[in-house]
Amino acid sequence: MTFFKDTQDTLTHLLTEVRHNADLQKQVVQRDVANGIGSLLSALSIGAAILLLANTFLFFACMALAHILGESLGSMAAGYAIMGGIVMMFLGIVYAYRDKWFKRPIMNIVQNTIGKTASNATTEELRQQLSESRQRIGEQMQELRESYEAPTNHFEKMTRMATLGFKLYEGYRLGQGLIKSIGTVFGSKKKKSRR
Repeated sequence: MTFFKDTQDTLTHLLTEVRHNADLQKQVVQRDVANGIGSLLSALSIGAAILLLANTFLFFACMALAHILGESLGSMAAGYAIMGGIVMMFLGIVYAYRDKWFKRPIMNIVQNTIGKTASNATTEELRQQLSESRQRIGEQMQELRESYEAPTNHFEKMTRMATLGFKLYEGYRLGQGLIKSIGTVFGSKKKKSRR
């Protein structure tokens, strides 16, 4: 009977590890979603900032400065060309520092608001924990395979078959509970039919 006790303990550890694995996968998905949303918002803010600078303030300021430069140089075209170069330089500076000024701050804000998880681990740490969890699941499955001992007589064989039947049913019920808890972790809800 020690076979079934060991098997039950191994199955219990295995199911606990599977639940932990599902939770880690949820955290990784949350972080990936937060990173995606952060990238999107930073791209939108960069575009909005560039459009705002290029279309409003710079337009009128540059027109005035180009006119002043053109009058002082004696050529309006030279004044407008110099102002065009200055505007391009400012746009190049904004583009060069886009990560520092826009992307990183927005990513941090999004991760702090959307990407909150139970642990404060980074995405790479979560991926490492997930990999370790998968490895432990594989080891426990191998342990289950190796722990099988062939029965020595007919009575032991029949007893194992009966116990195995009860354990399979118990495992089936445990699996249903696991699937239900995974569904609640990921937020899926079944729609109730009205009669």
